[in-house]
Amino acid sequence: MTGRYCLVVTGSLLGHRTAGGIATATTFLAEPSCAAAGHEVTLFDASGDQEDLSAEWRAWYRAKNIAVERIDRRQVVSPPYIADSYRTYHQLKGRDFDVIVFQDWRGLGYCSMSAKRSGLAFAATRLVHIVHGPTPWLWEANQTVTVDTEGFAAAHIEQRAAELADTVVGPSDYLLDWMAARWSLPADRRHIFYPTASMVGLRVAPERSDQTGADGAPTDRRALRELVFFGRYEERKGVRIFAQALNRLGAERLRGIGVTFLGRAVPFSAEEITELIDDDVVAALSALTFITDKDSLGARTYLSGPGRLALIPSLIDNSPNVVIECIEDGISFLAAASGGIPELVAAADRDRVLFEPTGPAFAARLDEVLTAGRVPAPAAQGWVDAEILPAWEALLEPPAPLPDTSDRPLVSVIIPHHNQLELFAHTLTSVTTQDYPNLEIVVVDDGTPDPDTVRGLQELLDEPWGRPIRFVRQDNAYLGAARNTGIRNARGDLLVFVDDDDIVEPHYVSTLVTAALSTGAAAVSSVLVTHVDDGADLFRSRGVPYVFVGDAVHLATSWNTIGGAGCLVRREAWEAAGGFHTRHGVGHEDWTLLVTIALSGRKVVSVPEPLYRYRIRRTSMLRSTTRWKNMRPVFDAFEPLLPPMLQSWPELIHGQQQMIDDLRVRVHELYGDLADAELARAQAEAATAEVARLRAELDALYASSTWKLGATALSPVRAVRAVRHRRPGAGAP
Repeated sequence: MTGRYCLVVTGSLLGHRTAGGIATATTFLAEPSCAAAGHEVTLFDASGDQEDLSAEWRAWYRAKNIAVERIDRRQVVSPPYIADSYRTYHQLKGRDFDVIVFQDWRGLGYCSMSAKRSGLAFAATRLVHIVHGPTPWLWEANQTVTVDTEGFAAAHIEQRAAELADTVVGPSDYLLDWMAARWSLPADRRHIFYPTASMVGLRVAPERSDQTGADGAPTDRRALRELVFFGRYEERKGVRIFAQALNRLGAERLRGIGVTFLGRAVPFSAEEITELIDDDVVAALSALTFITDKDSLGARTYLSGPGRLALIPSLIDNSPNVVIECIEDGISFLAAASGGIPELVAAADRDRVLFEPTGPAFAARLDEVLTAGRVPAPAAQGWVDAEILPAWEALLEPPAPLPDTSDRPLVSVIIPHHNQLELFAHTLTSVTTQDYPNLEIVVVDDGTPDPDTVRGLQELLDEPWGRPIRFVRQDNAYLGAARNTGIRNARGDLLVFVDDDDIVEPHYVSTLVTAALSTGAAAVSSVLVTHVDDGADLFRSRGVPYVFVGDAVHLATSWNTIGGAGCLVRREAWEAAGGFHTRHGVGHEDWTLLVTIALSGRKVVSVPEPLYRYRIRRTSMLRSTTRWKNMRPVFDAFEPLLPPMLQSWPELIHGQQQMIDDLRVRVHELYGDLADAELARAQAEAATAEVARLRAELDALYASSTWKLGATALSPVRAVRAVRHRRPGAGAP
């Protein structure tokens, strides 16, 4: 099979200074399994790294016929946790890929996969989710307790990206099993090892350093000289149990041995690691060194030096590149038998080079090596090179077809109106020009007090709009009640909503219907493009897309993650939820309804399409009502599911999120103040330096005899004037 079009979307790419394990896996995947097989390959760099790729790596990609495309971040998108997933989708949709492989970090594939399941894009493209390390797994591995709601939201879209993918690929059975035990993964799950450096033609065996000793005699390469911690300085990589093992061995056992930490200093610093090691142990070592500036090849070259033993004491890991690199280069190592590491090591070598991930077990294995005085022989690989590329090649097969969504049931569009005739004509125009054929419109005037406005509204509706329009009037009962009235006067089972001062895209209704039929959802929401604007024509301003997740009901009391005014609801779900709330002077009726539907166990989805233009004016409802009143119906929706003693939790969570958001704003303000202060300091330092320069020149001129008139020197004021007005390069006057 040749000539297929492959795309790999990654949050990290080799060639950036901060590249790590994901970058290595991505690059090694693109070349042998795609480009070398004759396929057209593009790497989509979603890292947002402002630095361009290094010249060396740009040349490498060109030589391999691999195109590199960067994410476009010029469009402001809210909220931040989903912004790059949304941007990625809109850069890729409409392009004819055979397969797209999305890295799992930050849920970059979520919006694309959600769009595919909603029948909107990528019908003929296989969307693959490749697993490196999901955020909840990392929390567990690093024993982290998080209070960051955005972190939970990012974790949610990572999980949903995996669940919505056509295929999930993992380099270890261990992590695939971890996910399958917690998530609803697709049936197509594949364990495929990462391609390695040798498969992409990179130099695998690094240059051996220190081949001879100081006397010129050959070096005994296996005589133990140095223990090298290899990996990021973090909890899950075993920093703490390495320190525990060193302390357990003690100063005398380690005297004269060097200890090196080779990797990125995140989150532990060199100082924090040193504090974990007993002072007498540090004093007994020949050296305690921290190396943080080497790239992958540089680290491998360092480890290839004589007498160095790589140590990989991960508490939990997927399929770490550090182990792969050691095996591939013939570097001696000891590693924890955790996660997917044993799958990488030949069965015959596991007992010899692996240990249980505890301080005592690690110390016992190190004691054996110290007793022998020699590094152990390198381990053999547990994978078969010849099986890897065919397994990746199989991903290029076409995906299963999507369900048929050609049915066009009757849709009722409900438009509440209250005293906004000057904007309503634009709203009505955007609804009547929809590309969906089977459509009726129900307009509900919610007690407009001005008779002239009511008369003008009736005249407007009497015009030939080309769509059936039903007009209903009621006493003012507020937005939720007006929508309920519209539904009771509608004939359709699919109900779509538009407010009287907003505008919708021509494919608004058809997109929501397609998504509802594709997913079977009880409710479908879309991206709101928010406009802080009093003008009539929203299409002339860019606006800011606000992207909902739809099914993240566990986060829906922090902020609205589930959906807003632009939505479709099935009549059955509306009835089961008791309709929109009818509290007068209170908003969030759409948020409350969608939360109630989701809490009932019905499916709520959101499509990543900017279909609804939402106007925010000085007189808008949400600006003229209080947050406390508006949030009460949302909190109350959770009440039936909580015991009495826990019914304050939704309000508590919302309040904590508001506090976090306020603190974030304050932090940004402080960063701005700090930047201003640093600029002022730099300007002051520059001015001080200029004063010092002028003072030095003045002193030199004042001391010169050419400035003397007999025994009388020029006054300091005259001297300063002379310095200021002296021609450049001229001598003293």
